[in-house]
Amino acid sequence: MTFMIVIYSTQITNRLSYTLELIFKFILKSDFRLTDNKDEFILSSLPKINYSDEDFGVGLFLKSHSLLFETTISQQKIVPFTYENQWCFFPSTANSFLPFDVFACSFYLASRYEEYLFSGTTEHGRFPANESIQFKNGVLGEPLVNQWAQLLVQRISETYSEFPVPKKEFHFQMTIDVDNAWAYKNKTAWIQFGGLAKSILRADFSGIKKRFKVFSGNENDPYDSYSFIEKTFEGKEDGLKFFFLLGDRGPYDKNISHRNPELQMLIRRLAQKFEIGIHPSYASNSNNRMVATEKRRLEDITGKPVSASRQHFLMLNLPKTYETLIESGITHDFTMGYSDAIGFRAGLCTPFLFFNLEKNNTTGLTVYPLNVMDVTFKDYLEMNPEQALKEVTELMQKVKLAGGVFTCLWHNESLSDQGIWEGWKDVFQQISATGLQLENE
Repeated sequence: MTFMIVIYSTQITNRLSYTLELIFKFILKSDFRLTDNKDEFILSSLPKINYSDEDFGVGLFLKSHSLLFETTISQQKIVPFTYENQWCFFPSTANSFLPFDVFACSFYLASRYEEYLFSGTTEHGRFPANESIQFKNGVLGEPLVNQWAQLLVQRISETYSEFPVPKKEFHFQMTIDVDNAWAYKNKTAWIQFGGLAKSILRADFSGIKKRFKVFSGNENDPYDSYSFIEKTFEGKEDGLKFFFLLGDRGPYDKNISHRNPELQMLIRRLAQKFEIGIHPSYASNSNNRMVATEKRRLEDITGKPVSASRQHFLMLNLPKTYETLIESGITHDFTMGYSDAIGFRAGLCTPFLFFNLEKNNTTGLTVYPLNVMDVTFKDYLEMNPEQALKEVTELMQKVKLAGGVFTCLWHNESLSDQGIWEGWKDVFQQISATGLQLENE
């Protein structure tokens, strides 16, 4: 059953419409009617919110911030404070039913407003986590927009009992990025020779020994973790997605050629059970046409249309990256996370539509927030497997409480359980087991 609420505003803008759809339809699974007709609002018998500057004495009044009525991108005054243990900003007024503008706050985070204003330079051109207002205020680990939505519906239901708090649903999503399908196998002779030469120069005798064991068939390739992954998600195939890098070889793109028969066979086998998405190459960030080319390569291999993607190196430059994906026919992207931190980049644990701030419109691209990545724990946060597992479990519980989707990023190579990745295979297994269990509770 869908529950309806009427919302009044003196202006109906793209930003306001987008935000209300995000909160009521995507998060709260309810419906709304937005009107700029004052008389219609006053006479309505439905639950209602007056989102304007004037309190009519009917419905729930929320003094509106100017953000959702602007069309430009400019620095906003952020005044953080706490309300009922909930961090928020954009304060409203004493006669408002909430002391902060929940709609403006939600839009600011979900649209990634601050990323459009960032002018600094960083490694790989990525927006760093420590520049975000959530990180600076110690709340990056909170799905704020979902939490605000829960607070909003609680306040609505206190006045309008016919508008109940919806049941919270939890979903778990494991995703695997295949940057390099095999460590040693199925590579060209010159790549094999180069790899061997580097091992010799580094006096990496254990690596040389392992390489020859793999070639002789006495040991599995350390990156060949696909059977293990498949077994972990047996019967739960919907909870797993693969993203393959099929770009031309370059300094940051080192996968096996898309023409390799063994690679094609692997992709086809996995595509029989799981969704396969494209992992746009590092080089494609400076060449828009390459995304479409790489996507077409994957479609030629699988014989299926490709609609999902995740950026290699999590390179996300707004709005350019998403505009390129949309032009290439991508409708679902899984990049919205940080390489250097875990948590909720957009303040959300619910898939949502990308709003293009420069064009001031809602797009058809669905964004799936990314919460944690294996490399983040090991390389950026310098955690051991036990610490990582603890952090993931705590984050997962927050998503469970908020009602949303928890998304992990793992790599086939980090499941080798060897060298720098020793012990991380167990983390993957325990995270997957916990996530799937929580989904069924």
